[in-house]
Amino acid sequence: MLNKKVGFSVVFLALIVVFAGCFRNSANDRAENGDSEEGIENEVIDEIPVICIYNKLTLWSEPRNLKSERSLEVINISEELTWTGREEPGKRYDGSPASFFEVRTSLDKTGWVRSNLVVEKAKPAVIIQDNTILYSKDNELSETESELSAMDFIVVTKEKGDWLNIYESVKYYKSRDFWVKKKDVSFSTDDIQTSILWKRKTAIKNEEKRIKELKKLLEKDMVQASFFKDRLQEEFDNMENPESSEEEGEIQPSDEEPSDIDIE
Repeated sequence: MLNKKVGFSVVFLALIVVFAGCFRNSANDRAENGDSEEGIENEVIDEIPVICIYNKLTLWSEPRNLKSERSLEVINISEELTWTGREEPGKRYDGSPASFFEVRTSLDKTGWVRSNLVVEKAKPAVIIQDNTILYSKDNELSETESELSAMDFIVVTKEKGDWLNIYESVKYYKSRDFWVKKKDVSFSTDDIQTSILWKRKTAIKNEEKRIKELKKLLEKDMVQASFFKDRLQEEFDNMENPESSEEEGEIQPSDEEPSDIDIE
């Protein structure tokens, strides 16, 4: 009788060990697959840096309908944002469908922006030479008829030898993936900010105010350290003395706003 009780106890203990092992393996499998007892909702999504490529981009409270949602902040071109990894469908002003990213700004505000107006894992940069040729590939044979001008803002997504893969947001935004030569590009913060601010100031309609603002800008240390310093000083001198520049056959700056195409 004693032997039977001992045998029963041994079998019972063995079953407990087996079940415990199975439960532990199941828990480990769930952990390896990224699951938890709380479900897939707690899965961690990697946050990704993105660069704004559109001037005065609106940060919206929701992505669903731009006409009815609240504006949280205005984002300047070249600003770095953090994409949370969330993407949802929404609508443009005209009701057509669009994709939206949830992003966080430097002011720690979280909202939604159009996904095609930011670029992932990119570096802000600026073109420093006029008539910079755009190429469809990283070789001379792929030259296109498209060009960029000095002070045009770009973002760089890839470097390959003497070539840079870029995105351009204003002139050719419908097909903006190009290659340019590295020698025609600057990554300097002074150069980038100088070019953006100069274009913003030259868009001022009132001539007196425009001249005043440009003069103040030229005095900034950022501009004095910029690659564009001499170019901008010459352009400013021509604005102050238009008669002399006309005699020399130079083209006057336009009072019209720069062609930041409204695609939002």
